[in-house]
Amino acid sequence: MLQISLIFIHMSIRALIRNSLLKILTETDSELDNFSIDDDWYLYKNGKRIYSSTSKGDLINYLTHYHPELLDKFNLSNQVNKPLAGMITLYRGVGYNEGNNFYSPSKEFALEFTRTGRESELLKMKVNSNRIYRHNPLPRGYGLEDVNFDLAITEAKRLNLNAIWVDEGVNQPESVFVINPSKKV
Repeated sequence: MLQISLIFIHMSIRALIRNSLLKILTETDSELDNFSIDDDWYLYKNGKRIYSSTSKGDLINYLTHYHPELLDKFNLSNQVNKPLAGMITLYRGVGYNEGNNFYSPSKEFALEFTRTGRESELLKMKVNSNRIYRHNPLPRGYGLEDVNFDLAITEAKRLNLNAIWVDEGVNQPESVFVINPSKKV
């Protein structure tokens, strides 16, 4: 009799846990159902636009930082690259833009910012990646202004660092923003 009672209690506890989990999952799914996207890659919650993107990649970047649970819902993915470590070479394409703040570890990406696409229009610097601040989430280096950009710069200065990692969007390499180009990174 005692054994039957214990089995009944065990089954009741399992049913209670299962029902609780189903309730939590259902509530989570119903919360996700409040979100939608349109053909212009705008994000809506309860029919109200909460994010106006410029591209699919921009939306993926936004969701990665602020609503990662929605990436699966909309069948979007963001490839995560392993951060560079140790001594790295950074490149800056000189040509159209003045200034000396943005550098890339990708020579091909930096060549996109030259006038003619020649390597002679690249500036190079070697830097220890430990001297570059990595904010979480990475600030956007494109599109609309990102509050994380200012937060990352403030924290880098506090740590006596002169550069921050910057997200350049989906399928683009991360870049480095040099806070004060006249100082050493």
